[in-house]
Amino acid sequence: MENSLRIGPVRAAAIHYHAQKCGDLVVWTIFDHPADHPTQFVARPFIGVRPLLAHLAHKDLGTLRALLPAGLTRLERSPKDDPKIIETWI
Repeated sequence: MENSLRIGPVRAAAIHYHAQKCGDLVVWTIFDHPADHPTQFVARPFIGVRPLLAHLAHKDLGTLRALLPAGLTRLERSPKDDPKIIETWI
């Protein structure tokens, strides 16, 4: 996603918890080497269907998962999801 800012885990947690405090549900979607980051896995936060212009990225999927805010629950991808989507965390 163009114009998306790469963030670290502290900023990701701040974004997540601030949105929750405002009553928004934040969903983190992990993508398998998307076009804008072809050498990495990417986690993007969404509020509803609207993506935020921020992302976490790492070459190792396990490490990327560890960068997500604490306390999230993993959801398997839906067969209807884009093939680049690995999973979603809420």
